[in-house]
Amino acid sequence: MMTTTEKLEMIMSEPTFAEMAAQDNHGGKAERYAIAVDLDGTLAEYHGWKGVEHIGKPVPAMVEKVKQAVSEGKEVWIYTARVSDPAESDLADMAIRKWCDHYNIPIVDITATKHKFFKEFWDDRAVQVMPNTGEFLGETPAVGLGNLTDQLICEQLGITEKALKVARLMSLPVFQYQHGGSHYKDLVIEPGVINAANDLNGMEGNVIKYILRYKNKDGVKDLNKIQQMVQMIKETKYENID
Repeated sequence: MMTTTEKLEMIMSEPTFAEMAAQDNHGGKAERYAIAVDLDGTLAEYHGWKGVEHIGKPVPAMVEKVKQAVSEGKEVWIYTARVSDPAESDLADMAIRKWCDHYNIPIVDITATKHKFFKEFWDDRAVQVMPNTGEFLGETPAVGLGNLTDQLICEQLGITEKALKVARLMSLPVFQYQHGGSHYKDLVIEPGVINAANDLNGMEGNVIKYILRYKNKDGVKDLNKIQQMVQMIKETKYENID
Protein backbone atom coordinates (compact mmCIF):
# COMPACT_ATOMS: atom_id res chain seq x y z
CA MET A 1 0.00 0.00 0.00
CA MET A 2 1.32 3.46 -0.92
CA THR A 3 1.92 5.83 1.95
CA THR A 4 0.26 9.24 2.08
CA THR A 5 3.60 10.89 1.26
CA GLU A 6 4.11 8.68 -1.81
CA LYS A 7 0.60 9.37 -3.06
CA LEU A 8 1.13 13.11 -2.58
CA GLU A 9 4.43 13.05 -4.51
CA MET A 10 2.76 11.18 -7.37
CA ILE A 11 -0.12 13.62 -7.55
CA MET A 12 2.16 16.64 -7.39
CA SER A 13 4.23 15.33 -10.31
CA GLU A 14 1.26 14.85 -12.62
CA PRO A 15 -1.09 17.49 -14.07
CA THR A 16 -4.57 17.39 -12.64
CA PHE A 17 -7.76 17.16 -14.68
CA ALA A 18 -8.50 20.80 -13.84
CA GLU A 19 -5.07 21.87 -15.11
CA MET A 20 -5.41 19.95 -18.37
CA ALA A 21 -8.90 21.28 -18.97
CA ALA A 22 -8.17 24.91 -18.09
CA GLN A 23 -6.03 26.14 -21.01
CA ASP A 24 -5.90 29.52 -22.66
CA ASN A 25 -6.35 30.20 -26.37
CA HIS A 26 -2.63 29.67 -27.03
CA GLY A 27 -2.53 26.21 -25.54
CA GLY A 28 -0.88 27.33 -22.31
CA LYS A 29 -2.20 26.24 -18.95
CA ALA A 30 -4.23 28.62 -16.83
CA GLU A 31 -3.12 29.25 -13.27
CA ARG A 32 -3.89 26.33 -11.00
CA TYR A 33 -6.77 27.14 -8.66
CA ALA A 34 -7.27 24.86 -5.68
CA ILE A 35 -9.45 25.23 -2.59
CA ALA A 36 -8.43 23.70 0.73
CA VAL A 37 -11.51 22.67 2.71
CA ASP A 38 -11.32 21.76 6.38
CA LEU A 39 -13.09 18.53 7.36
CA ASP A 40 -14.27 18.59 10.98
CA GLY A 41 -16.74 21.38 11.65
CA THR A 42 -16.67 22.63 8.05
CA LEU A 43 -17.39 19.90 5.53
CA ALA A 44 -18.48 17.41 8.19
CA GLU A 45 -20.34 17.95 11.44
CA TYR A 46 -18.08 17.77 14.48
CA HIS A 47 -19.30 17.08 18.01
CA GLY A 48 -16.09 16.05 19.72
CA TRP A 49 -13.30 13.60 18.90
CA LYS A 50 -14.51 10.00 18.60
CA GLY A 51 -11.56 8.38 16.87
CA VAL A 52 -9.70 8.69 13.58
CA GLU A 53 -12.22 6.58 11.68
CA HIS A 54 -15.31 8.44 12.92
CA ILE A 55 -16.45 11.33 10.71
CA GLY A 56 -19.67 13.26 11.27
CA LYS A 57 -22.46 13.71 8.77
CA PRO A 58 -21.73 16.00 5.80
CA VAL A 59 -22.88 19.61 6.03
CA PRO A 60 -25.26 19.90 3.03
CA ALA A 61 -24.62 23.58 2.30
CA MET A 62 -20.86 23.04 2.26
CA VAL A 63 -21.14 19.94 0.06
CA GLU A 64 -23.05 22.02 -2.49
CA LYS A 65 -20.34 24.69 -2.39
CA VAL A 66 -17.70 22.04 -3.04
CA LYS A 67 -19.62 20.64 -6.00
CA GLN A 68 -20.16 24.14 -7.38
CA ALA A 69 -16.43 24.85 -7.17
CA VAL A 70 -15.62 21.60 -8.99
CA SER A 71 -18.17 22.44 -11.71
CA GLU A 72 -16.26 25.71 -12.21
CA GLY A 73 -13.06 23.77 -12.91
CA LYS A 74 -11.47 24.31 -9.49
CA GLU A 75 -9.71 21.62 -7.50
CA VAL A 76 -11.00 20.84 -4.04
CA TRP A 77 -8.68 19.29 -1.46
CA ILE A 78 -9.49 18.27 2.08
CA TYR A 79 -7.06 20.04 4.39
CA THR A 80 -7.07 18.35 7.78
CA ALA A 81 -4.81 17.61 10.73
CA ARG A 82 -6.23 14.08 10.76
CA VAL A 83 -3.49 13.02 8.33
CA SER A 84 -0.65 14.89 10.06
CA ASP A 85 0.23 12.06 12.47
CA PRO A 86 2.39 9.46 10.63
CA ALA A 87 1.13 6.74 12.95
CA GLU A 88 -2.50 7.28 11.89
CA SER A 89 -2.25 9.10 8.55
CA ASP A 90 -2.94 6.07 6.34
CA LEU A 91 -5.93 4.99 8.42
CA ALA A 92 -7.28 8.54 8.49
CA ASP A 93 -6.72 8.97 4.75
CA MET A 94 -8.61 5.75 4.01
CA ALA A 95 -11.50 6.71 6.30
CA ILE A 96 -11.85 10.15 4.69
CA ARG A 97 -11.78 8.78 1.14
CA LYS A 98 -14.40 6.18 2.03
CA TRP A 99 -16.55 8.93 3.59
CA CYS A 100 -16.23 11.13 0.48
CA ASP A 101 -17.09 8.23 -1.83
CA HIS A 102 -20.11 7.29 0.28
CA TYR A 103 -21.53 10.82 0.14
CA ASN A 104 -20.39 11.51 -3.45
CA ILE A 105 -18.15 14.43 -2.48
CA PRO A 106 -15.64 15.19 -5.28
CA ILE A 107 -12.12 15.87 -3.99
CA VAL A 108 -8.68 15.75 -5.57
CA ASP A 109 -6.77 14.63 -2.48
CA ILE A 110 -6.29 14.92 1.29
CA THR A 111 -3.42 16.77 2.96
CA ALA A 112 -2.19 18.44 6.12
CA THR A 113 0.25 20.59 4.11
CA LYS A 114 -0.42 24.17 3.03
CA HIS A 115 0.43 24.06 -0.67
CA LYS A 116 1.35 27.13 -2.68
CA PHE A 117 -1.40 26.47 -5.22
CA PHE A 118 -4.15 26.76 -2.59
CA LYS A 119 -6.04 29.95 -3.40
CA GLU A 120 -8.77 29.67 -0.76
CA PHE A 121 -9.10 28.09 2.68
CA TRP A 122 -12.52 27.14 4.01
CA ASP A 123 -12.18 26.55 7.74
CA ASP A 124 -14.46 27.01 10.75
CA ARG A 125 -11.52 28.08 12.94
CA ALA A 126 -9.80 30.46 10.53
CA VAL A 127 -9.68 34.20 11.17
CA GLN A 128 -9.42 36.09 7.89
CA VAL A 129 -6.83 38.86 7.66
CA MET A 130 -7.18 41.79 5.29
CA PRO A 131 -4.32 41.53 2.72
CA ASN A 132 -1.20 43.52 3.57
CA THR A 133 -2.78 45.23 6.59
CA GLY A 134 -2.34 42.92 9.56
CA GLU A 135 -5.99 43.59 10.41
CA PHE A 136 -8.74 41.02 10.95
CA LEU A 137 -11.84 41.04 8.76
CA GLY A 138 -14.67 42.49 10.82
CA GLU A 139 -12.64 45.24 12.41
CA THR A 140 -14.27 48.45 11.22
CA PRO A 141 -12.24 51.38 9.90
CA ALA A 142 -12.98 53.21 13.16
CA VAL A 143 -11.23 50.59 15.30
CA GLY A 144 -8.58 48.98 13.18
CA LEU A 145 -8.49 49.47 9.42
CA GLY A 146 -6.80 52.86 9.44
CA ASN A 147 -7.38 54.67 6.18
CA LEU A 148 -9.16 51.82 4.41
CA THR A 149 -12.58 52.97 3.28
CA ASP A 150 -15.60 50.71 2.98
CA GLN A 151 -15.18 50.88 -0.78
CA LEU A 152 -11.60 49.57 -0.59
CA ILE A 153 -12.59 46.85 1.87
CA CYS A 154 -15.37 45.70 -0.46
CA GLU A 155 -13.06 45.74 -3.47
CA GLN A 156 -10.51 43.54 -1.69
CA LEU A 157 -13.17 41.09 -0.49
CA GLY A 158 -15.23 41.12 -3.67
CA ILE A 159 -18.45 42.04 -1.86
CA THR A 160 -20.94 44.92 -1.93
CA GLU A 161 -21.19 47.60 0.72
CA LYS A 162 -24.63 46.21 1.61
CA ALA A 163 -23.05 42.83 2.32
CA LEU A 164 -20.37 44.50 4.44
CA LYS A 165 -23.06 46.27 6.46
CA VAL A 166 -24.87 42.98 7.11
CA ALA A 167 -21.60 41.25 8.06
CA ARG A 168 -20.80 43.94 10.61
CA LEU A 169 -24.25 43.70 12.14
CA MET A 170 -24.03 39.90 12.34
CA SER A 171 -20.66 40.15 14.13
CA LEU A 172 -22.07 42.28 16.96
CA PRO A 173 -22.10 40.43 20.33
CA VAL A 174 -25.83 41.02 20.78
CA PHE A 175 -26.55 38.82 17.75
CA GLN A 176 -24.40 35.92 18.99
CA TYR A 177 -27.02 34.45 21.32
CA GLN A 178 -30.78 34.05 21.74
CA HIS A 179 -32.82 33.78 24.90
CA GLY A 180 -35.38 30.97 24.67
CA GLY A 181 -35.04 28.59 21.75
CA SER A 182 -33.04 28.73 18.53
CA HIS A 183 -35.70 29.62 15.93
CA TYR A 184 -33.82 32.84 15.11
CA LYS A 185 -30.22 31.65 15.51
CA ASP A 186 -30.88 28.72 13.14
CA LEU A 187 -31.63 31.17 10.32
CA VAL A 188 -28.94 32.26 7.87
CA ILE A 189 -29.72 35.90 8.69
CA GLU A 190 -31.90 36.52 11.71
CA PRO A 191 -34.71 39.10 11.66
CA GLY A 192 -32.95 41.52 14.02
CA VAL A 193 -30.13 41.92 11.51
CA ILE A 194 -32.55 42.35 8.59
CA ASN A 195 -34.54 44.94 10.52
CA ALA A 196 -31.46 46.92 11.53
CA ALA A 197 -29.93 46.78 8.05
CA ASN A 198 -33.12 48.14 6.47
CA ASP A 199 -34.18 50.56 9.24
CA LEU A 200 -37.57 48.86 9.68
CA ASN A 201 -39.96 50.07 12.34
CA GLY A 202 -41.63 47.82 14.93
CA MET A 203 -44.60 46.68 12.86
CA GLU A 204 -42.51 46.13 9.73
CA GLY A 205 -39.92 44.26 11.76
CA ASN A 206 -42.59 42.03 13.27
CA VAL A 207 -43.73 40.96 9.79
CA ILE A 208 -40.15 39.86 9.01
CA LYS A 209 -39.84 38.14 12.38
CA TYR A 210 -43.05 36.14 12.09
CA ILE A 211 -42.56 35.09 8.45
CA LEU A 212 -39.07 33.77 9.19
CA ARG A 213 -39.98 31.85 12.32
CA TYR A 214 -43.50 30.51 11.71
CA LYS A 215 -42.38 27.11 10.38
CA ASN A 216 -40.27 26.45 13.46
CA LYS A 217 -42.35 28.14 16.14
CA ASP A 218 -46.07 28.98 16.20
CA GLY A 219 -47.24 28.01 12.70
CA VAL A 220 -50.69 29.37 11.83
CA LYS A 221 -50.68 31.60 14.91
CA ASP A 222 -47.67 33.47 13.51
CA LEU A 223 -49.30 33.70 10.09
CA ASN A 224 -52.34 35.31 11.71
CA LYS A 225 -50.02 37.78 13.42
CA ILE A 226 -48.51 38.65 10.05
CA GLN A 227 -51.95 39.44 8.66
CA GLN A 228 -52.69 41.65 11.64
CA MET A 229 -49.37 43.51 11.37
CA VAL A 230 -49.81 44.09 7.63
CA GLN A 231 -53.28 45.48 8.31
CA MET A 232 -51.84 47.77 11.00
CA ILE A 233 -49.24 49.09 8.57
CA LYS A 234 -51.87 49.64 5.91
CA GLU A 235 -54.28 51.50 8.19
CA THR A 236 -51.65 53.66 9.93
CA LYS A 237 -49.62 54.59 6.86
CA TYR A 238 -51.99 54.54 3.89
CA GLU A 239 -55.47 55.23 5.21
CA ASN A 240 -56.77 58.46 6.68
CA ILE A 241 -57.07 58.47 10.46
CA ASP A 242 -59.81 60.70 11.84
